[in-house]
Amino acid sequence: MTESWEEGDLQYATAYLKWSAIDHLVRIDHAPGMPPAIAGGDPRTPVEQEEVWTFVRRRGGNWLLSAIQQV
Repeated sequence: MTESWEEGDLQYATAYLKWSAIDHLVRIDHAPGMPPAIAGGDPRTPVEQEEVWTFVRRRGGNWLLSAIQQV
């Protein structure tokens, strides 16, 4: 968690996330019995991403995701 604050009866919390994932797009309209065709990205190379996620809740309520920012 990188930051937290309150505004009236709302509570906010911000978390920094750095992650790696395989990100690719596969076509689903390929011929039966044939392997799926890659329409974008690379299924062998992970991509790294950094994001800041902000959550909000009314005091004592459930946390809800309110914003995602690319870093």
